[in-house]
Amino acid sequence: MAEIAEDKSISELSLASKTSGKEFIPVVQDGETKKIQVGNIANRRSGKFAGRKVVAFGSRSPNFVDQFSDGIATTETSQFVGKNIGIVTELAVYFLNADSINATVPDEAADITIEASVEYPIGTWTRITFNNGSTNFLLRRGSGIVSDTINIYIPPNTWYRIRTNVTVNPGEKWQKSRSTNAGNTGPGEGVVTGSNLVMSGTIPNSQSYGFGPCAIVGISDTNKASILWAGDSIVTGHGDSGQPSLGNGESGGYLGRLFGDQWPVMRCNMSGQRIIAWIRSSSRNSWAYDELLSSCDYVICNLGINDFRAGSSKATIISRTIEFWYYFYSRGVEAYQCTITPNTTSTDGWTTTENQTVMSFESDRVGMNDWIRDGAPIDITTKAAAAIGATGSNIVRFGEYGHPAIGYFDCADKAETSRNSGKWRVNRTGDGLHPNNISYGEIVTAFDTNLFLLYKTS
Repeated sequence: MAEIAEDKSISELSLASKTSGKEFIPVVQDGETKKIQVGNIANRRSGKFAGRKVVAFGSRSPNFVDQFSDGIATTETSQFVGKNIGIVTELAVYFLNADSINATVPDEAADITIEASVEYPIGTWTRITFNNGSTNFLLRRGSGIVSDTINIYIPPNTWYRIRTNVTVNPGEKWQKSRSTNAGNTGPGEGVVTGSNLVMSGTIPNSQSYGFGPCAIVGISDTNKASILWAGDSIVTGHGDSGQPSLGNGESGGYLGRLFGDQWPVMRCNMSGQRIIAWIRSSSRNSWAYDELLSSCDYVICNLGINDFRAGSSKATIISRTIEFWYYFYSRGVEAYQCTITPNTTSTDGWTTTENQTVMSFESDRVGMNDWIRDGAPIDITTKAAAAIGATGSNIVRFGEYGHPAIGYFDCADKAETSRNSGKWRVNRTGDGLHPNNISYGEIVTAFDTNLFLLYKTS
């Protein structure tokens, strides 16, 4: 365990991290002096997960598929894999029972009874319990549950499996909140309907939908921060061909190319996702993420282009983005924002720039990106966006005390022919919206993963 070399209170640590954006203090860990981010120490000691964080790569968020059971089956067992980063000595699992974030999908989720287990090593099952030892739990619709903590030793970069059984009354449905991956290169994912196989039996690999955990949290010795990605299909690599599978359905895109299977990541993205999905007054399931946030150190937001495409104005999207940042800021999670990449049509397959045409919202996209590049100035008295170039004692920018975000990554600069041209570099997209494999490789150079290390060796 790390011993803080300076006696600072939690409030002092939190204040220091918000004031400086990137402040490190010395700690002693295993006899070695290191430096650790003060904000992350504070985050570890408070919150629902009591110091635990996301420890598995590719943890998948709830309710990003619009699938429900058929109303005939009453029980089903799903198997999903995990792969921890660093040595894990304690483990707990978070389950959520809620409807799709897509408001056009009917509310069909019922109350469900769940059982679960961890399979490690393969062939050995350890039951997951709830509320101090119960082997099952009635998970009401619109609620979540963090399991009891399991004391378990799992070596670094090791695959294991989580099995979950769900049961409902005849005629009721449950939401199948996650998709399995039949091509899993780890120990396998799949679904078996009609049987409770939590503690024994075989679940064959299959490409299907099932009910499973949305976060695996625990105590790990890794110095890599846990990261929540809030994004769309660009994050997970739509159009990024030829990238190797990471073993659980993940591959390219920003997420795969940057962090691979070597970082604890919570993937909260889906094709077409908009920033409005995270706004409490506009999204029926925005509350679903509350329990997860204290288990993450950082959030990276790559949202906005789909809001423009849906007709939202620059002012509206900026306002919602600020609300998004404050949502995380209030929970001790530090936010980074991505600039918004271009969207064009083309008459020659994007093989030239002159035959590309920008969208009607282009001036708004440029305006938002320039506002981000100016440090996203905010008036802290109103928590509203200030004009580019604004000054004054009430104006704060990325990383300054009172600002809800700490920085940005300029993805657009890596995609456009020149800043604010609105046009893709030649042969860098196949549809005018998503980068191709060449462009993904160029865009990810805008990121610096060293920002997400929890401590530095002196």
